[in-house]
Amino acid sequence: MGIAAKPARRRTLPRLLAVAALAITVITAWQPVGAQDQGVIRGTVVNGTSGAAVPADLVVSLVGRRGPDALPTLTTGVDQDGTFVFADLPRTGDAAYFAHVEYQGVSYATDGISFDGRTEVETTLTVYESTGQDPGISLQSVSRLLRHQTADAIAILDVIDVLVPGDRTFLPNASTTAPPPLRFAVPDGAFGLQPVSGFGADELVIGGPGFAVLAPLRPGVTTIAYAYQVRLIDGAASFDWLIGLPAGVVRLLSEQDVLVTNPAGLAPQVATSFAGIAVDRWEARDVAARTTFAIEVSDTTLPGIVRVIRTTTADRWALIAAGCGVALSLVFAAHRRVWRPRPAPDDLTRARQLLASLQRSNQRSDPEHAVMRAELVDLIERRPDLAVELRRDRGAQGPAP
Repeated sequence: MGIAAKPARRRTLPRLLAVAALAITVITAWQPVGAQDQGVIRGTVVNGTSGAAVPADLVVSLVGRRGPDALPTLTTGVDQDGTFVFADLPRTGDAAYFAHVEYQGVSYATDGISFDGRTEVETTLTVYESTGQDPGISLQSVSRLLRHQTADAIAILDVIDVLVPGDRTFLPNASTTAPPPLRFAVPDGAFGLQPVSGFGADELVIGGPGFAVLAPLRPGVTTIAYAYQVRLIDGAASFDWLIGLPAGVVRLLSEQDVLVTNPAGLAPQVATSFAGIAVDRWEARDVAARTTFAIEVSDTTLPGIVRVIRTTTADRWALIAAGCGVALSLVFAAHRRVWRPRPAPDDLTRARQLLASLQRSNQRSDPEHAVMRAELVDLIERRPDLAVELRRDRGAQGPAP
């Protein structure tokens, strides 16, 4: 019987080994999958103001997206050494995050965060002390684009790079005794003012021949852009362009073959392109505060005889009233018509186009570069998953030359 039992044990041993191997395979396979689904973001809050301590009792929020879906917003406290941790985060390839914190009434945020195959990532969140005293802000560059809008109006886009010296965030505030330092003039009769980047509609105050911006200005360079329209009378308009603060360079761009523009005080430059359209260009450098440039512009899309017929066969006031009705609809479409003369592509395609254009551009001071950069940042803030796709594109193409 003992001899007969041995073969049975030999037959059972391979089966036990097979079951054990299968169990080990299942366990080891399950653990990495669980680990791969979870990630950790370790961050540090630092104070960018010299000599200032890390703020106490801060709460950091983490906003994330996985593909087109928003992930639940998470919050956590900041330790005494400024560190914070978010754990058990989805870290699949299309998950992207932003950490932000509010300090002294100003919101600060990190760049986009993605795991890119890692289980842990580190980030830094920089805040600054605030000041209500003007640190000596100036304008690094001021650019104005004139474009044909209709036969009776032109579209104007102003792009300003504001330079804030020092290491404190400047908080301009409305005062009855002193005007805000960051003020912009617009031509008489302008309509449809619309913020594009750098501030919101609730952060501007209309007053005098223009408006003031009350948005917080962090140290360094902040790009501010806004659009509006100017009505043409008999196909032409004349207006002054006031530069309120010292500016390193002032540029005027005007759509070629459509507008005839004559600026006073600006030197002509080589024609270039902007947002896919050919433009004439003028410049002035080291412009003093309160400098005024006179601009005359006429639209050539409508032959003169047609304008005469339109004027003599219809009541002028009726034309103006109709123009005002059209203007109301143009307010909502101004940004799209100014910036995107062609149908807008989907967000990912647009982000790829912007990134490719920025990589080809070597002139970071060029107004088109600043606008493209601002549009790309706005896209990624709305769709953090785009940052993941752009990184994936770069990985597929290999390292940049």
